Amino acid sequence: MSNTASTTSKLRAKGATLDALSHVPREYLPSLGTQSYKVLAVLTDGREHGRDELCLALAGADPRSALQALRGQTHGFWRIPNLGISKGLYRLDSRHLEQDRQKDEVARLEAELELSGRSLNQAERETSRLPIALASEEAARARVQMSLELEPQL
Repeated sequence: MSNTASTTSKLRAKGATLDALSHVPREYLPSLGTQSYKVLAVLTDGREHGRDELCLALAGADPRSALQALRGQTHGFWRIPNLGISKGLYRLDSRHLEQDRQKDEVARLEAELELSGRSLNQAERETSRLPIALASEEAARARVQMSLELEPQL
């Protein structure tokens, strides 16, 4: 049995499949066997799962990129809040599991708004840092120029 098939069968043995998401449009579901699929399959039980538990489902791989893919446009903005204060603790928004397309869509719109808000905050932080970075580069160039001027001529 292939590694992907083995992992998928282990997930199914634990009851972690995407059956609870039969109402979700196909374009939002990750491909079978991908890291995103495995993470989503674990989260479909509606319970909280720690980062370490998600790593186990991914055979030790970090779940960060899978979570980012699920939360982003690629998979239709799944709402998966991090409930942990100092470490990752994730739970799929219950509206994705209620077999109600309208509630699922509202959760997706909220997830998209949250992602857009984080993106805006990051862009603002980076923009405000620009003058500091320019001054730092200018100072470094000046030190390099001074160093070159002080080198003894042969």
